[in-house]
Amino acid sequence: MTCPVHPGSADYLPSTSSVESSCSFLVHGTLLSVEFDSQPIAERVKRILAQYSFREDDTVTTKAPLRCRLSTQGSVTVPDSGFDCGTESGVRGIEADGSIYLISEGHTFHLEPSLGRLDGIVPAHAEEFREDVLMYALLALMRLKGSFALHAAAMSRGTLGLLIVGESGCGKSTLAHSLLREGWGYVSDDAVLLRIGREGVEALTLRRALRLVEHRPAAQAQDAHRHTGTKRQIDVVAEYPDQVRDMCKPDLILFPRVANQTESEFASIDRKQALQGLVSQSVSFMLGRSSGASHLEMLVQLLHQSSWWRMNAGADVLRSPRRISNLIQSFHPSA
Repeated sequence: MTCPVHPGSADYLPSTSSVESSCSFLVHGTLLSVEFDSQPIAERVKRILAQYSFREDDTVTTKAPLRCRLSTQGSVTVPDSGFDCGTESGVRGIEADGSIYLISEGHTFHLEPSLGRLDGIVPAHAEEFREDVLMYALLALMRLKGSFALHAAAMSRGTLGLLIVGESGCGKSTLAHSLLREGWGYVSDDAVLLRIGREGVEALTLRRALRLVEHRPAAQAQDAHRHTGTKRQIDVVAEYPDQVRDMCKPDLILFPRVANQTESEFASIDRKQALQGLVSQSVSFMLGRSSGASHLEMLVQLLHQSSWWRMNAGADVLRSPRRISNLIQSFHPSA
């Protein structure tokens, strides 16, 4: 299978390309260096990473434990004998000979875990460069430092750390915004990084802004969850500066789903259902087998330190933030 991706050598770059610019980013204490052969692609990547918890840093890039090189030229044959890790949002993962390949239209990334190295071939035109493919690749790289992505929002209040886990459209961001309005601390929307800390599993900021679906006004309570399908972005740092948090220790996990009812309610689920819910929203599981065991261990530990519930989210999520806040806190008195 021939795809646009570099061969495995850490120092390899196609002879027709040269490093035009480089920069480094700090993400929760880990330094990442990135090299580019195209200034428009460099600017595009910087704009993307500014929306996440990747902060530009002045540290010399050669000292970075994680390295990424993005080129607009080159190709390589991906081994046909590799293990197919599956496809997520049009991105296919293949594991072969100790490497991981991520392939999507116009993009191919080659991850070498032993070197902490990520090489990518990307479109020459910045407007064709896909944010989601880049983030899949960088999240695969972050696994080498024990950080695993979860499709979830994270909030905190007092000593309570809350994870809101679920697929797109389940109401994560709407619930997070409701709690934000009620004074909760904001950690992240839509995606978090999980890692083992001193006191257990921690949830770290990944996406800075909160992207909220626009809801139509509704005359009846059961229609309050109707939305236009468009999203607006809330700059939480600018609008709620005193409520921004870098992390929390989750001890309550909610799996919401939109319900056609006036008031929200919680329903019990068992440990197996909770673990299945976490696994299904863990992007990293399609990014190779090499760290799958440690990832699963982390999710099991997360369940051990938390209580977990299904939340049938009613119209009060939009209309009564105080009731929602009180309801959640009633299931965990430490808040």
